Amino acid sequence: MMLNMIVYFCAFYFVSLFDMGLFAADEKRVSTCFIISTPKGAKSHVQSKYYTLLIMNLAVLFCCMITDAIACVLADSIFLSCANFLVLFFSGNLILTAFGVPFTIRFGSANGGNIKIATAGVIILIAAIYFLFGDISIFMTEDPVSEIMKWLESGNVLLALSFIPYIAVILYYISYKISVALFLKGAENYD
Repeated sequence: MMLNMIVYFCAFYFVSLFDMGLFAADEKRVSTCFIISTPKGAKSHVQSKYYTLLIMNLAVLFCCMITDAIACVLADSIFLSCANFLVLFFSGNLILTAFGVPFTIRFGSANGGNIKIATAGVIILIAAIYFLFGDISIFMTEDPVSEIMKWLESGNVLLALSFIPYIAVILYYISYKISVALFLKGAENYD
C-alpha cells in the first residue's frame, strides 16, 4: 500500500510540473494583445487554462482510481485501497495550483513555478517541524501503518479530512477570480 501511495503521489507531482508550461507560450505581448482582442477576452482565456489544469488532474485521478481498483482485485482485499488518499492527493494538487497560478499569470511562468514550489516547501517545513518537536509516538509502535490508519479513521480527523476537497474547490475558484483580475497587470510586464 505504501508503494502504491508513493507512485500515486509521483503521478500527481508530475502533473503539477506541467502546470507552468501551460502558461509559458502566452507570455508575449503579441499573444496577450491577441487574447484581449478576442470576443471572449482574457476571462475566457484564463478560464480555459483553469479547465485544462482541472481536466489534467481529473485524468490522473481517474487513471489512479482504475489502477487502485485493479490492484485491489488482484490482491483480493479492499483494505489495500488508496482511494481516500487519491482524493487527498488530488485536493492537495488543486490547492497548490490555486496558490501558484495567480502568481504565474501576474509574474510569469518562472516566478509562478517558484511560488508554487515555495508553497509546497512551507507545507513540508511545517510537517518537518512537527516531526521534530511533535508527538511521534505513533511511529514507534510495532505496526505504525495500522496505527496511522486507526488515527486517520478517528472521528475528528476523518471529519477534518472530509472538508479538504471542498476547501480545494473553493480555493480553486477564488484563484480563478484572482487570476482574471491579474491577467492584464501581468500582460504589461511581457516583452
